[in-house]
Amino acid sequence: MTPEERAIARQMFIYEGSKRNGQDFENFFQKIMGYNSDDFRPVQAWGSLGDRKNDGFDEKTGTYYQVYAPKDLKKSLTQSIKKLNKDFAGLHKNWNKLIPIKEFRFVVNDKTEGIHPDLTGALKKLEADFKNDSIIFKPFILKDLERVCFSLDEDMIISVLGSIPSPNFEVFDVPVMQEVIEYLLKSPDKYSDYTIPKNPDFEKKLKFNNLSEGPSTMLKFAAYSEGALRDYFKYSQAYQKERLRSVFTKLYSEGKGLFTINSDSSNNVFFYILEGASKDNSKSVQNAVLILMAYYFGYCDIFEEPPIDDQIQLF
Repeated sequence: MTPEERAIARQMFIYEGSKRNGQDFENFFQKIMGYNSDDFRPVQAWGSLGDRKNDGFDEKTGTYYQVYAPKDLKKSLTQSIKKLNKDFAGLHKNWNKLIPIKEFRFVVNDKTEGIHPDLTGALKKLEADFKNDSIIFKPFILKDLERVCFSLDEDMIISVLGSIPSPNFEVFDVPVMQEVIEYLLKSPDKYSDYTIPKNPDFEKKLKFNNLSEGPSTMLKFAAYSEGALRDYFKYSQAYQKERLRSVFTKLYSEGKGLFTINSDSSNNVFFYILEGASKDNSKSVQNAVLILMAYYFGYCDIFEEPPIDDQIQLF
């Protein structure tokens, strides 16, 4: 994996982690931790017994993990502290005699936004309450899981995230492009009339939308194939270009509604569109989708249009 691909993979990780809630995030966490250490043991709920407040542990180190991944952490502060105290009480009751607890990690999917100081305070209070047992209490947020993930072998990272799109686009692959377009056109939604907006500077638009280096590089390289894509549209059925515009604007609108506005939100929306438009994780398919994304990005059908200084029309 090249440094560029690794940077893209990190953005993919933030997207994958941020979109997951509840059991979906717990499964994501357990897969990564299982790859990281042969000593990690995931614990699954068993009927009425549940998991006895243990989502995974390392028997050698006595480290236990409990996962909390609500859809909106900011609205769940009281619930998160309540869950922390309740889960640790259950964990201590059910597991401490079997394998003494040395460290407790409260795994919170903070979606890269950080956790509230009160939650850190609740962990410190538990540490004080159990000081006779010398138990260490710490949060474990998405950035901690990212560090674990990227300490893994490359094949494991790909197993977690899927194929990593390449930032290099040397060939406009007509058969693959046709395959992708046919896949996207199966969407049942009808396109509506749309007026093509002014054409902003590509670099200016990337900066205006706060896209980081990885997604920006992918779009810029993909844009090199715009001429070939325009030629392709000349000889395709007339409705295809407008129909595809509708598909991508719909994916963009959905993505904006899914992610909280923060430093990673534009990147998360970018990968939401890439994933939603790709019928599989193969690089050829993803590259074809990226070429289409770059085309509609340039026309301001996806992502926001910055203030226009020069009245330049696309032809």
